[in-house]
Amino acid sequence: MGNGPETFFELAARGLLKRSLFEPAIYEHKAALLGCSVAEVATSADRLVKAIMAEIETYRADAVTVGVDVYNVEAEAIGCSLNYDVPTNETPQLVEPLLDSLDGWEQLTVPDPERDGRMPLFLEAASQVRGRKPPEIVLRGAVSGPFSLAASLVGFETLLMGMLDKPDDVRGLLNYALEVSLVFAAGYLRRGVDPVYFDSRCAPPLLSPQLYAELVMPLHAELVLKTRALGAKQVPIIIGGDTSGILPALLKTGADYLLCDAPAPFGPFREAAQSLGIFVRRNLDAGLVCRGPVRAIEAAAEESLAEAKGLCTFVLGTGIVPYDTPPAHILAVAAIAKQGSSG
Repeated sequence: MGNGPETFFELAARGLLKRSLFEPAIYEHKAALLGCSVAEVATSADRLVKAIMAEIETYRADAVTVGVDVYNVEAEAIGCSLNYDVPTNETPQLVEPLLDSLDGWEQLTVPDPERDGRMPLFLEAASQVRGRKPPEIVLRGAVSGPFSLAASLVGFETLLMGMLDKPDDVRGLLNYALEVSLVFAAGYLRRGVDPVYFDSRCAPPLLSPQLYAELVMPLHAELVLKTRALGAKQVPIIIGGDTSGILPALLKTGADYLLCDAPAPFGPFREAAQSLGIFVRRNLDAGLVCRGPVRAIEAAAEESLAEAKGLCTFVLGTGIVPYDTPPAHILAVAAIAKQGSSG
């Protein structure tokens, strides 16, 4: 950042931010802020920029993400078909896996993020928002992690079965997916925007802790190492669900920002944050944030803040905010984070 203004995350890392960080998970809800469909925002750089700026102006979160249907963009650029004829409040949906077996993955080519699919759309939006946002707010570019991308390409069941009878093909496909994740991340980084990797399809119980440690953790470690080499200041890996069982392996990836989702116990993540200095985002239950009432949301936020007391690198967040969530419910979480102090 040179001598420019520090982001809220940089201040927090130095123990200089006297409140908790706030980062809700807003993807399809962006469209609701414009009063249009999710598909309309996901297919237009202009609408996406307007939606992100509306998100910034409405919620003043400490970080925002250039992303809508975060697991589809790379798969579509490779060749998967998406159904855009979906209800107003839903993201575009993958029609079917690109391949019906692990045979043929070797013929897949790595997409060009400057040209293929909707990758250029998201990169253009990132460039525009970076030039308009307040400097203290962190902007991230959404990238699908390698395991989730591989599952989109061949189907989750095919990928799991392949671990038993075609392990070499699975590793080859995962390494290909890793390369795709990195080239998209590099596109964001060329525009001065750090990537955030989403890889929830490797979360327990979908994948056992043993399989995560043996198969996916080395990929995530390589992802973090190479993303840092490309110039990223922070490398978040976001895996939803109860990831406490894979936390020891997750910590070996070197990621400096992890998610403690609503179903997971906070204690192990707090210990990791204290000992390693990493950031941990604690999500409130997305259903609660959507349905309310406000007092129940405030109570949950206050409880999370109390659990994190003394932890400077704590981030208060939400699960993925549904399209029709009342803004007042998200603002209630923001108010608790910014009034309270975890440091």
